[in-house]
Amino acid sequence: MAKKIGRVAIMGGTHGNERTGVFLVNKWLKNSALLKRETFETMAMISNPKAVEANLRYIDFDLNRSFIDENFEDYLLAGYEHNRAKVINQMLGPKGDAKYDFIIDMHSTTGNMKLTLILHSKDDFTNRMAAYLADLNSEVRIFRWLGTEDRAFLNTISPMGFAIEVGPVPQG
Repeated sequence: MAKKIGRVAIMGGTHGNERTGVFLVNKWLKNSALLKRETFETMAMISNPKAVEANLRYIDFDLNRSFIDENFEDYLLAGYEHNRAKVINQMLGPKGDAKYDFIIDMHSTTGNMKLTLILHSKDDFTNRMAAYLADLNSEVRIFRWLGTEDRAFLNTISPMGFAIEVGPVPQG
C-alpha cells in the first residue's frame, strides 16, 4: 500500500533570478485558498529570499547544491546559502526523516526545456505522479537525473518529489 501524502512543500526562488517560481509562490502566499486541499496540507515558500531580492542566482553558493547530509553538521560552511540550507532542512526535514512527504522545487531556464519534471528519487509515487501529469498535458516532459550531485538538491530532503524546470524564460 502506498504511503499517504499528508504534507506537500512547494518551493520557488531557490535560484533568485529564476522568477517563475517566485511569482507563483508570492501568488499563493497572497491567496492561500489556492493551495487548500481536503486530503493534504500544502505550504509554499521562497527558498532563497536574499538572492531573490538581489535578482541573482545565489549570494555565496548555489543553494540547490547545498543539501548534502554532511553539510548540515559542518559549521565552517557559514555562507548565506549553506546556512539557508540548514534552516530549510530543519523546516522541511531533517533529511532522512522529512516532515513533508513531497517537495516540489520550481525553476526556470533560458534553455528550451518547455515544461520538464526532473526526477531524482526512484520511488513509485513520484514516478506515477510524473506519468499522470504527462498524461494530463502532452507538453510535460520527464527527465530522470542521473548525475552524481543528486543528493545535494533541495527537493531531496524528502524521499518523494521533483523539480519543475520551465523554459525558455529570461533570467531576472
